[in-house]
Amino acid sequence: MRRNIYEGPSSCYAIREGVYVKGRGVTPETAVGIAYLLLRDLERGWTYDHSCNRIPMTPQLFLQRLRYLYPLCVKHNRENCDLVKALIEYVERHKAIPDWAKHVLERVIVGLEKITLKAKAKAKRGQVLPQAW
Repeated sequence: MRRNIYEGPSSCYAIREGVYVKGRGVTPETAVGIAYLLLRDLERGWTYDHSCNRIPMTPQLFLQRLRYLYPLCVKHNRENCDLVKALIEYVERHKAIPDWAKHVLERVIVGLEKITLKAKAKAKRGQVLPQAW
């Protein structure tokens, strides 16, 4: 069965991690959520295929999936796709979500707190503690 990877409660992300992007089809808002999860996959080095199998997230696959958001926006939404294009260009160049789009994340990603808590815990474990003099 070919599943959506990032979007919807029956997506691979929802099944495997309890996190997913709300909505149907790519809009500027859902594109922000998907781009965020793509960046996460690129950082951790793996993602899912459409059968929910774990696969390597290569820089090439990252770009392919990121750039595919624009044609999907045109196909699904046909409005404000210029915002999706601007988002793609920014994420591709900076490997980060632009400030003007960050406010959307809490609204479009179900289970976002699971990701942020894991990231905070990982950062805490990797911190260098100050020396006691």
